[in-house]
Amino acid sequence: MVVFIHGILSNSEIAWGEPSWPELVEREAELANASIYVFTYRTGATSHTYGISDVADILLEHLRLNGLRDLRTLVLVCHSMGGIVARRLLVANSDEFATSKITVGLFLVASPSIGSRHANLISVLSYAFKHNQFAALRFSQSNEWLNDLNGDFKSLLAGRKLRIEGRELIEDRSIALKRWFGLWRQIVEPFSAAQYFTKLGCEPLKIPGSDHFSIAKPQSREEIQHRVLMNFITNFVLQDDGEPPPGAQAERSTKLVMRPHQVVKKAERARK
Repeated sequence: MVVFIHGILSNSEIAWGEPSWPELVEREAELANASIYVFTYRTGATSHTYGISDVADILLEHLRLNGLRDLRTLVLVCHSMGGIVARRLLVANSDEFATSKITVGLFLVASPSIGSRHANLISVLSYAFKHNQFAALRFSQSNEWLNDLNGDFKSLLAGRKLRIEGRELIEDRSIALKRWFGLWRQIVEPFSAAQYFTKLGCEPLKIPGSDHFSIAKPQSREEIQHRVLMNFITNFVLQDDGEPPPGAQAERSTKLVMRPHQVVKKAERARK
């Protein structure tokens, strides 16, 4: 199973480009038998106290409904805050994942593992609007929640209780924040996006010319980030080559938040 998890203030329709990254993965013959899902969660100016832990909890429930215990492998492709959601999922539920003997592939795309100084710039707004997700993204010694998660995840990796293979992609270019804050800056700087995985062949990789948003939107199967993802899945994570579990069919029929990507696209074409 491959699950795409978007970042803050985004959703599964706009996060991955057009054609979308899940579509590009779906076209790969090596993954013909894999279930490919996109996961959308509540994030926006009005999400208020709906925090990252809440998102991780609902993601876990969707995974359970889609046959988590029947999986051999689970690949999480995470853009930006999506990587924090995934790490919270694994840390909080490590016993359940370990008992199920699932191999987890964690593919982090410009994810602020220890926070973002960009989030610091709007921290006043996060408190004014009681926006828990933005508050959790701050790069600060006082951000105990994120710092604890960072430490707990490193301990999970070191303890080897759960098999986790990973790769981290780093954005290359700054974006224009000048009109608001008088500066240009990368949203997620390299020191925050390269924290966990240094295994030979899986070192952190800066994607040339990418910014925080374009890095998650490869335009073709030939672009480097897509090729790296496919190499990661096929060489470092054993494929789940079985049929989708019975629970997946119920997810298709009800069109819940996490749903098979190809079914969503067919439904959209039918409405046009």
